[in-house]
Amino acid sequence: GVATAPSNDDAVQRTDMVAIVFHEPGAFLKLLERAASAEARDDYPELRAWLGRVRTSLASRWEQRWKCDPEVVGGKRGKKPATGGSSNWTESNSGGNGIASSSSRLVLVLHRVQAELQRQWNNGGRRRQSFAPTSEEELNDATVWLLMEENVECTLTSCDDETVDYLVNMTRALSEAPYYEDVTELHCVKKLKADAAATSVVEKAQCAWMRMARQVPGMSETKARKLVEHFPTLMSLVEKYEDPNLTLDEKKRLLDDCLVEGRKSKKLSDSFYRLMTSNDPNELIS
Repeated sequence: GVATAPSNDDAVQRTDMVAIVFHEPGAFLKLLERAASAEARDDYPELRAWLGRVRTSLASRWEQRWKCDPEVVGGKRGKKPATGGSSNWTESNSGGNGIASSSSRLVLVLHRVQAELQRQWNNGGRRRQSFAPTSEEELNDATVWLLMEENVECTLTSCDDETVDYLVNMTRALSEAPYYEDVTELHCVKKLKADAAATSVVEKAQCAWMRMARQVPGMSETKARKLVEHFPTLMSLVEKYEDPNLTLDEKKRLLDDCLVEGRKSKKLSDSFYRLMTSNDPNELIS
């Protein structure tokens, strides 16, 4: 499994995640065996029980680490972490008996499960008669059930290299996660290079204006250059939009004939007008 160690340091970002690799694919398929009654209610009793044991075991180990961790104030059993994040273990409500249940995120790496499934079917699908034989459809159903009912993700791999690559990539993603920038509205802005040929103040201003215009969906570089030819600055366009002598429909169609030679751009013109004049910060411009 892959998991991060508990910490009560506010400067440490903890990600509670455990990856379990099924090196023996038959072991996972055996957990899918179920009686007809369980199939009727779309349940996997063996798989559910196994997950319960895994979570209890994880929680017990975490709890033991908290008990022995000298950094935990008092070192008392069951003391919750001092970080602002959520706890990585919870206790059941069954009479306060202290039985822990892990809330770590689980990922099951199913190594060559599909190949093992095909091998079993080729060998006659040896199953006890009280259980329905596992099919590929049931395997897919079980992975969906795990995600929806137990919040457990499954990844199917077909060979050793694929399994190793997945684990390496996951470990790398976890190690890099604390350094990712928070996503903001600015991340949807296209990064456009400035025109190196622009040297004067006017040319640089027009280059900046053209790059601004290209942030509008559907505004290509060619169309943006045409726009700058008709309206050299942002203010020149704004003044036209604020012209009291123009009707609302005329303002919306102001750029119809400006962007593409011999063709109207009604939708793009309307989008640009709404972008420049809307007072709603959540309005979708498309």
